[in-house]
Amino acid sequence: MSEPKISVILPVYDVEDYLTETLDCILKQSMIDDLEVIMVDDGSTDESRYIIERYALDYDNFHAYHKTNEGQGIARNYALELAKGDYVHFLDSDDYLPVNAYETLYDIALRNDSDFVIANVKRFARYNVWDDILFKNSYKGISDVIDSTSLNEMPSLIWDTITCNKLYKREFLLNNSIRFPEKHISFEDIPFSMESYILADNISVTPEVCYYWRFRNDHTSTTQQDSDVASIRARLEILRSVHEMLIRYNVGQNIADGEYLKWINHDLKFFIKRFDHFPEEQHRELFDEIRELVMLIPDYIIESQNTYKKVIFNMVLNNDFDNFIKFAPLENELFENPHVPEFITDEYKEYFNFKEAAKDEELMAEITDVSNDETCILIGFNAKVNYLSDDCEHEISASLLEGDSRYSLEVNESQIRIPADFIKDKKHSMIEVCCRFDGVEKTCILKNRHRKSIEFEDFYLDLNTGMNSSLYIDIMKRTDNTIEINDICYKNGRFVLSGTSKEGIGDVYIENVITFDRIECPLNHSGEVTFEISESDLHDAAVKKWEINSNECPNSIKVSESFEFYRNHSKIRFINSRNKILIENDVYNPIEELDALNSQAKELKSQISSFNGEKSELVSENNRLKKENDEMNERISQFKSRKVVKIADKLKLN
Repeated sequence: MSEPKISVILPVYDVEDYLTETLDCILKQSMIDDLEVIMVDDGSTDESRYIIERYALDYDNFHAYHKTNEGQGIARNYALELAKGDYVHFLDSDDYLPVNAYETLYDIALRNDSDFVIANVKRFARYNVWDDILFKNSYKGISDVIDSTSLNEMPSLIWDTITCNKLYKREFLLNNSIRFPEKHISFEDIPFSMESYILADNISVTPEVCYYWRFRNDHTSTTQQDSDVASIRARLEILRSVHEMLIRYNVGQNIADGEYLKWINHDLKFFIKRFDHFPEEQHRELFDEIRELVMLIPDYIIESQNTYKKVIFNMVLNNDFDNFIKFAPLENELFENPHVPEFITDEYKEYFNFKEAAKDEELMAEITDVSNDETCILIGFNAKVNYLSDDCEHEISASLLEGDSRYSLEVNESQIRIPADFIKDKKHSMIEVCCRFDGVEKTCILKNRHRKSIEFEDFYLDLNTGMNSSLYIDIMKRTDNTIEINDICYKNGRFVLSGTSKEGIGDVYIENVITFDRIECPLNHSGEVTFEISESDLHDAAVKKWEINSNECPNSIKVSESFEFYRNHSKIRFINSRNKILIENDVYNPIEELDALNSQAKELKSQISSFNGEKSELVSENNRLKKENDEMNERISQFKSRKVVKIADKLKLN
């Protein structure tokens, strides 16, 4: 290939469960022919090192390298020296990119000659996609592409400390000698991002989501180890290096203040509120290390914070370790039950003003239960503003949002009442909850954690869950038609589904349960219903959960039995859910499965051996008892014989 436009740098360490998915999303990029992918195995102990070799053999623009384990930052530096692209992207080996990610970022970079381009980010896990606080703070109010800005103009960018959502001009990094820390340390993105921000003259920003950052439920990611002492020490060391960088480059006060605000609201508070999770014998030492950093923060920044942060950071400044230990874990408790703890001394009581603190908090509202009668749907919900006590006078209202239209809803205490006749013609609507108190109005979209379908006489009402767990209400008219799928097979990259319908149907589609993206399925009628689903389509989303449905007979399709398929590192299941077919496409590790089966087999063999031993003992015991029984029978027989002789002798004498 000619010189690449983008070098994708991918450090790899023990990520066999996710690596194939990440590499495949690179292959699907719209400008794949203009990429080089530099995969650096950082001393993996699992199958990751073999997976990257397979891709390097199969694709000319994928290159595999292997080195001893020294950490992700050093692996990235190693790859940067090998890169040839005009621009560089640092991709984590367990994350996901939309198909147009590189094309979007490269076009912006080329148009503006950007030092680097920043894209918006979503976090994702197995069943959900949501906005992270880091990026909500970074891109608040941005709705269009910003062609050129700087950290001085947008200090809020400091909140975005990861490198994976940025496309860097390679020349910019090389000319400024910007590298990751040359030692094995976590959170190495933070100083790299900060130095890039400070030295860049031309930063472009797009609100388009071009990166999905995985949240691992197994907490193996270093950025998710929030209760590990090594992790907090690494974070503190990184913050010290950032402070030194602010001094070295003599940044403006607005940038320094922005960084300190982030320390208070995220970096330091993140660990302080979890302080009781750390070993007690290390509390004092960790407290002293945190205090060194807090001493660097200007007083006016601490004094501008809410109740909890004012108190806790003043306790740190005052070296009040005993009260700090008691107060640090109370933030969540104060959210729910705002009160002044009994141990608080007079010097801190002036900082307690929960009503003012509540004004800076967000409204959160979530469904608690759903029921219905013949005419209405009744949605129970809980609405809460942190620090707002129950006895504080406030008003809760709710509205149905459909496109640009808004309709007021009846709210009775903690229940929303929606007439069936009112909602049955609405499409893909949401519910906005509003809380008013003390001259403040806060709104949020009602959240839903559990998807559910409700049947009315002439329509189905689906309570769905979208991004950020937002409730979406979908209405579909009922029909008498049904579709039953009785066979699913896999052929040439496609799943072929066959079944019958009560009446003829004209369409079938799959819909992503989070993004609601739809893909039409080619449909055939030849005595039975037959349609196909591309396996590739099932992978084209961060959350790989899809439902099969039909416009003509909605919520009336099912499989006669569950079907499972094992494809590379995926387990794809077709099961019934809410009168639809749910397609679950989960990570599947055949080696782990084999290890688990071998472990089970070993345990069963051990149990069999134990049972055989017990059986042998029982047989021996049975033989012993049989022998004793035989001996007893012989003695009884001998006794009877002697008794008979004695009776006979007695009769003779008579």
